Formats: sequence, C-alpha cells, structure tokens
Amino acid sequence: MKKYKRGSFSTVELIISISIMLILGGMVLLNYGLQRDKMELNNAANSVVQAIRKVQGLALGQSARPSTCSSGSGTKATNFAAYFVRNQNKVTLYADKDISGKECPFEEVFFSPTIKISSLSPISSNSAWVSFYIQDLSVKINNSSATSLTIRLCAKSSCTTNTKTIIVNNKGMVEVQ
Repeated sequence: MKKYKRGSFSTVELIISISIMLILGGMVLLNYGLQRDKMELNNAANSVVQAIRKVQGLALGQSARPSTCSSGSGTKATNFAAYFVRNQNKVTLYADKDISGKECPFEEVFFSPTIKISSLSPISSNSAWVSFYIQDLSVKINNSSATSLTIRLCAKSSCTTNTKTIIVNNKGMVEVQ
C-alpha cells in the first residue's frame, strides 16, 4: 500500500473551497450593486437640496443677476428659482425665472445618469419651479398659490422601490424623505 502525504489537499476539497469563495463573491457584488443605487439616490437628493438652498441664499442676500446673464447683467434680480423637468437628471438655476424676456439660466446641477426626476406634484405638467423673491422674501411654486412642491427622484433601474422624495413648501422649508 502506498502512503500519501498528509499536508496536501484533495481535488474535491479544492473544488468545494473555490465554490464557496465564488458564491460569497457573488453575494458581495450583488449587495454592492443595490447599495450603489441607494448611494447615488442620496447624492442626487443632496444635490437638489443644495441647488434649492443656493437660489434661496442668493435671494436672501439680494444678489445681482449673474455675469453670465446677457441682459441686465449686474443689475439686481427680482427672484432666483430652481427649475425641475421630469425624466431628467438635472436642476437648472435661474435669475428672474417668471419674467419673460429677462429670465436667465445661470447654472445646471447634474446628478448621476442612473437617477431621474420621476414626478412633480401637485403640478400636472412635466416641469415645475420654485422661486424665491427678493423684495418681500416670499416663495412661489410655479408662480401659483400652491402650498408645496413634491419632487420624487428614483433609480432608473427600479422606480418602485428606490425612491427619494423632496418637499419644498411655500415658506422655503425643504424636507427630504
């Protein structure tokens, strides 16, 4: 009878060990993909809130129109606004949004291409904006008497489970859910 070395592994033991490592690696990669969507959704919500806070800060500081505005550059703006469009992954910042002919987009805030604005309410159209007025420090949503604007963001892969909701009320308060 032959004697085998005691320190080596058999082929079956190696196959089982490699199979276990592959299964564990697959579970880690699957979990990473799910967490990546949540992380990108949180980053997009933070970007939207920062954009709203920026235009609110410009209005509170009674800022002049940005130098990128062709007409009236440097003159005092009447309002600053954040503009949202459904199925896009950006927020556009405006000076004098509701004044025809003088409105000026001065910045676009983009977030991950895998995230989109899935709905805006109570507005039924595909776009909405929130304006902060300098003169009386008021807040208007689509230049109407709406009391709040709800912006729903979702991961394009799953708009039913991965969502983030941002609510802006007519007092300028922002809430993320």
